[in-house]
Amino acid sequence: MDSSSGGGSSSSGDSLVKTGSFGAFLTVLIINICLFIIIFLAFWILRTRKSNEFFFAPRLFHSDGSVNKNIPDPGRGIISWILPVIHFSEEELFQTQSLDGVMYYKIQKLLTLIFPYYIPIGVAVLIPINFTAEGNIKGVPQLSMSNVPSSDSRLWAHSSCCVIFTFFTLFLMYRLYFEYTELRVRWMKRNEAHNFSVLFTGVPKKQIKEEGVENIFHNMFPGEVVSAHFAEDNPILRDYISEWETTDTDLFFAREANQTSHVRPTHKTTPVIGTEVDSIDFYSDKTAMLSRHISSHKAAIKKDPKPTKVVFVTYKTIGYAFRASQLCISSSSGRFLAQPAPHEKDVFWEMYARPQWRKAVMTPLLYAIAILMIIFWSAIIVFAQGIVNLPALARTPEFSFLRPVLNWDPIVIGFISGYLPALVVIIATALLPTILRLLVEMAGVETHSQSRRRVMRLYFLFLLVNVFLVTVIAGGALTVIDKLVTGPVSNVLVFLGQSLPAQSIFFINYILVYALFTYPLRILRIGNLIVSRIKRYLARSEAEVKFVERPPPFTYELLYGTQLLMFLIGFAYSIISPFIIPFCFLFFACTYLFGKYTMIYVESPTYDSGGKDWPVFFRRMIVSMVAGQIVMIGVFIFKKSPALILVAFLPFITISFCVLVSRRFNPICSYLPLLEYPHDQEQHIINNNNNSSSSGRNATDYQETYIDPVRRDDLINTILHPSSSSSLDLELGERGGSHSKSRSAEEEDSYEFQHPTELQKSLGGSGGIGGGAHVYSPASRKSNFKQ
Repeated sequence: MDSSSGGGSSSSGDSLVKTGSFGAFLTVLIINICLFIIIFLAFWILRTRKSNEFFFAPRLFHSDGSVNKNIPDPGRGIISWILPVIHFSEEELFQTQSLDGVMYYKIQKLLTLIFPYYIPIGVAVLIPINFTAEGNIKGVPQLSMSNVPSSDSRLWAHSSCCVIFTFFTLFLMYRLYFEYTELRVRWMKRNEAHNFSVLFTGVPKKQIKEEGVENIFHNMFPGEVVSAHFAEDNPILRDYISEWETTDTDLFFAREANQTSHVRPTHKTTPVIGTEVDSIDFYSDKTAMLSRHISSHKAAIKKDPKPTKVVFVTYKTIGYAFRASQLCISSSSGRFLAQPAPHEKDVFWEMYARPQWRKAVMTPLLYAIAILMIIFWSAIIVFAQGIVNLPALARTPEFSFLRPVLNWDPIVIGFISGYLPALVVIIATALLPTILRLLVEMAGVETHSQSRRRVMRLYFLFLLVNVFLVTVIAGGALTVIDKLVTGPVSNVLVFLGQSLPAQSIFFINYILVYALFTYPLRILRIGNLIVSRIKRYLARSEAEVKFVERPPPFTYELLYGTQLLMFLIGFAYSIISPFIIPFCFLFFACTYLFGKYTMIYVESPTYDSGGKDWPVFFRRMIVSMVAGQIVMIGVFIFKKSPALILVAFLPFITISFCVLVSRRFNPICSYLPLLEYPHDQEQHIINNNNNSSSSGRNATDYQETYIDPVRRDDLINTILHPSSSSSLDLELGERGGSHSKSRSAEEEDSYEFQHPTELQKSLGGSGGIGGGAHVYSPASRKSNFKQ
């Protein structure tokens, strides 16, 4: 038995040498370093060009071209932007960004801090232990547990380090949750409309029609309610308004082009084959037609409103609102369910009209489709692992046609088996967030942030199963497939015990491609730059140029999913193959630096969910740690080591930590604590006397915040009478209801060319006819209409 095991180990070691040589690793490293240098130089050259300043740092400028003094100058040197990014404080970020953005930054900081603390133990202790063990393995796997024989006493060091890493990581996570709680309480105390409002679901439609929505809640909360508004079930009117918004923007650009070139612009009604028409006349006629449709539908809903079961109630004080959001109002199940209102720009108004049965049917269907996608994509991951293990496959009779590969140049083999599989996996997963986002919206979600969090959950589940578990299992089996096929069954555990740690070479290559190629590409935004240059060439006015150069939305769900996967890989393999730790630190250092640059100079939030992504991210970190601990337990089982006893209870400890921390902090983060209610109520009361609050907001701002856009008389008047100056102000700045009347000019400018117009965001972002978001300059539009 011993000799057999020894022979199996030796042969398995040969397989690991072939698939994990330093030559293949160096090939991948050199390729990625060269790509990183090219991207970094391209970013420096493009960023410092005068024509690209707005594209790479839109938040640095106001709409009139003046510099925003709240944002530090990134300079024009090749690395001059790094110091301003590093020195930009958390408090400054909190004042200039959404809490979602602040928590994204703090999560990057947490992940960046974890792995430097792993390095002293991993590199100084575990790597020498692995390297000097009595295994017969060469190459990168020699630095992993693959080189440590079964039942070796050295494995006690690995199990002890696993315990240390677990408790240290849990401590850092606890500290960040504590910091998040403090920031969340500050956010809930802000004098903003959502903190004064409560969302009620399950309000009977018949009762709304018979009693009137405001009477219901005035009787329920006498003397506390400012306004109550229900969501309207009128998708046709919503589509008309969305189409009017798109057409009106096109009309604005056509008039700007005429003013700039003194030539009437024309376009084809259908691309290439359509009839050429005068753009100004065409869009003017179309907006007039849409205005008539909107007017007739508006008159119809006044006579016969179609309320949904959703009502937004605004209260006089923050305290009233948070107390009301925690009440159990009705003894009937599903009626008058209260919760704090989402941010006014976070609302998917059209989703509230969808029937509950549709959500009940679509949600299981969503998860069924997600499971099918996981199964389909797992075949791609297995294929990528087959490329990684080409030498091992070539030695099996079933794949004997691959044997000429063994004679290829080592650099070529290193590129094919090292760099190519990581790139295949990245490309295969690139479209997933978009597909998942479409599926989630089809299933029905009421807010943009809820959609984002659901996509993040599904995306992480996909990465956990396919990119991690399938890679570990399939890669481990394929590494020693020739021995599993021809060797005795008794050696299966020995083979797997050696091959699982050796999968770290694929994950190192995967991390390198992400850290030095994929993430730097995100800050370069080369695709967006090329498209914007084409659109800039076709643009007919300066306003349209700024419109096409607006930054894309920040995809938190994609970034969070990828970073959770990297944390999972780093945590799981920090003990199994500590050589991976410096590369995990490199990845998170890059995401920290590039992510913070994006937060400061590029990303302008369209809404603020108050950092609700962090509790979801926290639980996925716990899942990642438990998954890593289970893999570690599996390796100790394969190694037949008594050191298993130290790590066997770690999953239970980690899960218990999650439960205890959630119970402690979640209630505080969900509702403003009673002792934190503002003491000076005069600064937070909304009354009908238009007394200004500490931030300059008045009663009208808050009263109209949560009116469904299809029910807003002032908004409809803007559509029907666009020449009205006051209505135009409303259209340009107050469609969300609570933002523009009291803003200073500088504060108003900071929002320009950053978001879709308030109306389209209220209508659900890209929903409705016309689709895309349109942003334009209030200043230039006012002057244009005056002319």
